[in-house]
Formats: sequence, C-alpha cells, structure tokens
Amino acid sequence: MKHRAFFRDSVITAILTCLIILTWTSNARTDEAIRVASIYAFSGLAALSQELSIKGVRSGISEVNSRGGVLGKKLMLIELDNKSSPIGAKVAADRAVKENVVAIIGSAWSSHTLPAAKVAQTARVPLITNISTLPGITDISDYIFRVCFTDLFQGRVMAQFARIDLKAATAVVFENLNSDYSMSLTSEFCSSFEKLGGKVLLRSAYKDRQEDFSQIIEQAFQVHPYVLFIPGYDESGGIINKANAAGLTAIPLGGDGWDMPDFFNKSAGTGLGMAVVWGTVQDHSGYIHVESVEGKGSVFELYFPVSRENLISNPNNVPFEDYMGNGESILVIDDMPEQREIAFGILTRLGYSVSLTSSGEEAVTYLKTHSADLIILDMIMEPGMDGLKTFRKIITIHPGQRAVIASGFAENDRVREVQSLGAGQYIRKPYTLEKIGLAVKNELMRQ
Repeated sequence: MKHRAFFRDSVITAILTCLIILTWTSNARTDEAIRVASIYAFSGLAALSQELSIKGVRSGISEVNSRGGVLGKKLMLIELDNKSSPIGAKVAADRAVKENVVAIIGSAWSSHTLPAAKVAQTARVPLITNISTLPGITDISDYIFRVCFTDLFQGRVMAQFARIDLKAATAVVFENLNSDYSMSLTSEFCSSFEKLGGKVLLRSAYKDRQEDFSQIIEQAFQVHPYVLFIPGYDESGGIINKANAAGLTAIPLGGDGWDMPDFFNKSAGTGLGMAVVWGTVQDHSGYIHVESVEGKGSVFELYFPVSRENLISNPNNVPFEDYMGNGESILVIDDMPEQREIAFGILTRLGYSVSLTSSGEEAVTYLKTHSADLIILDMIMEPGMDGLKTFRKIITIHPGQRAVIASGFAENDRVREVQSLGAGQYIRKPYTLEKIGLAVKNELMRQ
C-alpha cells in the first residue's frame, strides 16, 4: 500500500499548497463554496494509471472540508476529464477557467500537464501537479507548481543505479517520441550514464499505440546491452515481454511511469485497424475468408481481384500553400480521442481554428450556442448517435452546414445519405495532411 500512500499524501500536500495560495489570491469568491478543479484522465489510455491520483484528490478535499474548509467555506471539487490527451487537457483547463476555479490540481502525465499549465498561467490561476516530472512544467512561470521530483533527478539516479550498483558498462534506450516525459528522461539518463563512464550503444524510438516493436528489439539484440532503459508508461511492459520472448537478456530499467499493478498486462489498440482493412477489401471488390478453431485461434485470408492493368502514377503533390486555411472555424466530431488529437494537430497546422467534441450529442449541444464554418464528421460513434443522425439534427440548427465525412469504414449508403443532405467529400481514415487539407479547402470553397 506504500504507493497508494504516496499518491494520497502528495495530492493532499498539493491541495494544502493551493489553499495557502487562496489566502491571498483575488479569485476567491465570497458568496459560495471555493471551487477547485481536478484535471486527470478519467477515460482513455491513461485512465487506469491515474485512478490513485483521482482518489487522492477526492480524499484530500474531503479531509479539508471535514476540518471546516478554508476561510470558513467548503471546497467544491470540479472533476474534468483530459481524455488521455494533451488536447483534452487544454480543453479541460479552458473549462476550469470558465468555471472560475481558484486553483487547478493535475494533470499526472507531463504531456497532459504542459498545455493545461499554459492555460492556467495565462488566466493567472494556480496549478499544481502531484506527479508530472518534466522540468519545463514549472519553468512556464510563477503560477505553476509541483510536489514531486523531476526527470533530471530520476534520470541521474537511474543512471547511477545502472552504472554503480549494477556495474553496467553498456545500455540501450527506447524512447517514446510522443511523450515529453520519455524524451526528457532519456536525455538525462544518457548524459549521466556516459559521464559515469558507461556507453549508450543505441537510442531507438517508438510512438504511442505502436504494437510492433520487433525492429528496435532486434537492433538491441544485435549490440548485447547490459541494461535496457525504457522510460515510458503502459507500453513499456509490453516491450519488456516481447524483448524477453526474443531472448534479450538486458536488465530492464524505467522511471516512475512503471508504478501500476497490471504493468505487464497492458496492450494497445484502437480497433481502427480492422475497420481500415475491411474498408480496403470492400473498396477493391474483395472478400475475407475466416476459419476459427476453438482453443487454437483464427485465420483470416484476404482475397482481391487480379488486374493486368498498368499502375497509375501518383499525381504531383499539391503545394502546401494551396490548401492552407485562414482562421476558419472547424468542429471535429469523433468518439476516438486519438483521432480527435490527430485532426486537431493537422488542422491547427493548416491555419484553422479547431474545436473538438466526442459524440454526436455533444456536437449538437455545442452547435446550439456556437457555429462552425465546417464540421468533420465521423460516421460510427457508439453508443450514441451515428454520423447520419447527428448531421440530421445539426442541419435543423444550422441549415446548409458544410461538412466533410471522415471514417475508417468503407463508403456506404449512410455516407451517401449524409451527402444527399448537404455534406461534402468523404475521406477514409487514416488520412494524410494533404488529403484532409484538400477536402476541407474544397468544401469551404464549394458554392
């Protein structure tokens, strides 16, 4: 239970620190309970790893209130879901500011805390994180705090442990390029390990939700390191399992991201891959043959028509400037956090102002008080309204609403029905920057 006590005590410390700030902050209300926001992953990939932080905040709020509250008033906890993404963290922080909170607690992962901290600093709302270790978080400015060590500290300590305690002369490092936490720890470990006389033989990269690590494991196997440093979260356990199965004998090392009971049982996957395969087969008039045997598994055989026609050369790429936006507002409607994050990144880069919703119902509610120059609509959003039902409701609020349909499934009758109601082009996920850029630009220009 030691790790539970750490989470609880550190979060209570965070709350009490915020309360000290409250004694002088000008944001505190005088007519009602003091509002404090908690921003963590209540859903998505990071949710399980943050349960203890969430419970710790609740426990701390309850304890403070049981002692009479602060300034004679009770604390009101507002819990906001960052949906396991940096974009979700920014959205949650924006909402916290609109809720007039006097302090924000969270997030946990450094990549989630960074965007929330920038929002908090701009709004002059104190934010404190209990376990975000990236050094740059508190460098943002004077309203951002932490109650834990940093990656500089744990990177040095792990390098000392590897070099001095384990007497390791060589190391291989696997770093997650989607994680500020992983890259920061990697840099500090490598620098400190080599200063101590060790040698980093290889520094390999992977990304979030990657499932095939065979290439980087094979590269590590070829150089025979004494230790394997993998500063990550859930995916690290899967990498270790696969490395062991491949015969890699290096001792695995990591950071505080490994502190979960089911660490070695994690597996990633969004389900989009199967949809893409099925859609591709349908588009090419093929079919899938499946044979399943109980206790043994399943075999999928994909069949495609044969063609003797010559391949058509790809047309020249369209210049980037030709499909840049000019600040137009776009609403992305997609139930998958990863897809929303991809769309946000691409469309922001293209110069659009982007808002995100995670369901048809949420989009309809949003559009009752807002407008969008264009929406990007997913077709399958379980368990709520699908794309067709969503678009029908939207055009009753905003007749003539421009839309691009984006789905991992093949074009079907429901897609065509949405188009008959006024939606524009259909594009298949996963899409490229050029593909979505051209589709959006063409729809905005459509008369």
